[in-house]
Amino acid sequence: MEEVEARRRESEILDSLVCPKCGRTLLLISGGCAISFYCKSGHDWPLPDLLTIPSPPLKHGLRAILQEWERQVEIFRYTASQALLGGHADVSEMFRREAGNLDGRIQILREALTKSEATAVVEEFSKVYLPHE
Repeated sequence: MEEVEARRRESEILDSLVCPKCGRTLLLISGGCAISFYCKSGHDWPLPDLLTIPSPPLKHGLRAILQEWERQVEIFRYTASQALLGGHADVSEMFRREAGNLDGRIQILREALTKSEATAVVEEFSKVYLPHE
């Protein structure tokens, strides 16, 4: 039940992320060490490219995904520990592995958001304090 609720929340978050080119809903694709977004019009947005778009709602949506994933990791870890305590080592390992996979995606998204925010601060600083020719 909790997993269904988590997927519903994540789906609602993703519904609020729209393609900067056409306005259609973005679909999240993650695998290995990459996170990308696609829209039904065929636009492809690797995470670093998407973060170059100056859109507060977009960044808010990505932070919401990050928070949801962090919440899900805690649930996976708790479930893994409970399964292990109950003598179900195989089930525990499955949830531990899922937590590890999600941790990898969390790290990628967190680093990309941090880098994007740092870049925005530097750009704003340079507009205000550095001479322009």
